[in-house]
Amino acid sequence: MTWYSITISEEEAVQGKAEALVRDIYDIFRRTAADPSIAVLSTSTVGSHVDVFFSPAAAEQAGSVIAAYRGRKSAVPPAGAQLLLGSRRAAGEPDTDARGLSPQDGSPPP
Repeated sequence: MTWYSITISEEEAVQGKAEALVRDIYDIFRRTAADPSIAVLSTSTVGSHVDVFFSPAAAEQAGSVIAAYRGRKSAVPPAGAQLLLGSRRAAGEPDTDARGLSPQDGSPPP
């Protein structure tokens, strides 16, 4: 099973592309974030770029977003990557900070 990632450059982030990507991700996973096979994580390199990683199950559901943002196949994200939603178990890590969407209003977690 293959992980995918999307890279957002610092310039693209300044232009709002990172925020647009996060909105697109939350729209797709609004009802499935509790699935333990789904994980969307991110890492950032200050002054350079942000990488957003999709577990294989998340990539299946987010294929259109991955294609729209020119995503590519990738390795499992590094340990310590920030969990945006889903479960760390999908990345082979203990699930200490699983996140999901609020079922009341569909907003991202705090």
